[in-house]
Amino acid sequence: MSEENKTTEAYIPTPLDESVQNRPLLLLKTAIPYLPPSQGRMLAMIVKIMELQRVNEMYDAGAPELAMCEGMSNNSRMCQLLEAIKPYCVSEELGTIDFLLNILSVADLSGELFS
Repeated sequence: MSEENKTTEAYIPTPLDESVQNRPLLLLKTAIPYLPPSQGRMLAMIVKIMELQRVNEMYDAGAPELAMCEGMSNNSRMCQLLEAIKPYCVSEELGTIDFLLNILSVADLSGELFS
C-alpha cells in the first residue's frame, strides 16, 4: 500500500476523538456489527449522542485540549492548525500546507520588522 493510500484509508484518531472516547463507548461500538441492522443502527445513534454529550461536557468544564490556542495571535493559531492537520493529509495537500506555513512565517517576520 502506498503512503498516500495509507494516509487516506487508515483511521487516525484526532486529539478530540481520543478525549471523547472511553471504555464504555468503545465496547458499545464494538457490539454494533453483531446486532441485527435495526438494533445496530439504533445503538450507533445512541453512541454518537453520547459522544456529543461528552464533547458538550468538555466545553462546559473548560477542558484545556479544547482551548489549546487561546491567547495566541491569529498567525500562530493558523500555524498550529496547519501543523495539526498534516498527519491527515495526502502528499499533494502537504505541499499546499507547507506553502501556507511559509507564507505565514514570512508574514510574521515582516510584521516584526515593520512594527
